[in-house]
Amino acid sequence: MNAVIYARVSSTGDRQSTERQVMDLTNYATKNDLTIQQVYEEHISGAKRNAERPVLTECLDYCRTNDTDILLVSELSR
Repeated sequence: MNAVIYARVSSTGDRQSTERQVMDLTNYATKNDLTIQQVYEEHISGAKRNAERPVLTECLDYCRTNDTDILLVSELSR
């Protein structure tokens, strides 16, 4: 099965990183025999609407057009 990773943090500075989310989701994909097609990382407030999140929009468009089975996120708030 094909999977895409979407990781987001609120801070645009160096204070927060998506590294842990990507690592956790990559480990999950490996353990569950998922092929990671693409990884999307975004630094933007969770208060923004989806239409205001360019990386999320690109990620969802990719999933729709590239036979993606699963979109992996580390937390429901993402």
